[in-house]
Amino acid sequence: MKQQLVYTRNEAIDVKVYEPENPKAAMLLLHGISEHSGRYDYLLNFFKEHDIYCVVYDHNGHGSRDKGNRGEIGSFETLVRDAKDVYDSLPEDLPKFVIGHSMGSIVLRLLLSTIQPTGAIIVGTGNRTSPMEMIETAFVNGVAKVLPDAKSLFINRLAFSGFDRQVDGTARNRWISKNYENVVNYNKDPLSGHPVSINTFKAVNNAIFAVNSEAVIGHYSKDTNFLLISGKDDPFSHNGRDVEVLDATLKAHGLHTKSVLYEGYRHEILNEDIKNDVYRMILEWMDTVIDGE
Repeated sequence: MKQQLVYTRNEAIDVKVYEPENPKAAMLLLHGISEHSGRYDYLLNFFKEHDIYCVVYDHNGHGSRDKGNRGEIGSFETLVRDAKDVYDSLPEDLPKFVIGHSMGSIVLRLLLSTIQPTGAIIVGTGNRTSPMEMIETAFVNGVAKVLPDAKSLFINRLAFSGFDRQVDGTARNRWISKNYENVVNYNKDPLSGHPVSINTFKAVNNAIFAVNSEAVIGHYSKDTNFLLISGKDDPFSHNGRDVEVLDATLKAHGLHTKSVLYEGYRHEILNEDIKNDVYRMILEWMDTVIDGE
């Protein structure tokens, strides 16, 4: 793994590059909320070993880019612009793929209205459609008008502990993974599980509503292939139902999609104990898409 700087409209971003000798495709990974790019080192080395040129970076307010204000993304538009600039740095002569997990999947779904990759891999995505979620969103947006930079433990617990209550057990953040070791490592990681600002919650909530609009999906390229992945016991995706809805929506727009739901697994399907099986499935799908070009 090497590092390089990508100069964006906002700043110079430190990008990690996993470069094989003879790459057959390039892939950008977009991580989730309250985590960082380093959690995907194992995954990206797997794809590098299978001749995929991979890049990853930390979102604003996360990992190496917290700037003393960890958990504050600024705006969702900034996240999408950063992703576009890093995507544009991928080798031009290779088929391009983007994989986005959780919040990264929302960034990806917005980004896809402006780019035309060979493939988009949407992992652990979700919507906010229940009456309670609508009330929570309205409450957070109201608080954000008064205290946008505050990192309210109440708001953070409102957002995440509700997921924990849907899963048996006592470990904090158990909703992310059936793999207990993964949960323990996440909770011990000083760069993961940190509170985020009320402004960040507002930005994420508003982006989740935006990605389902015709103004976004209507601009997706019919040349892009879609792979949707989730654990069937993922509270964020409403136990996979959001993935099924998105799959149907994309198909209704004439787009090429495949969806895979893993029974008994949770939010971080890329870090579950079946992760190597998931990676191989993704790789086989990528090979099929590349061969079909």
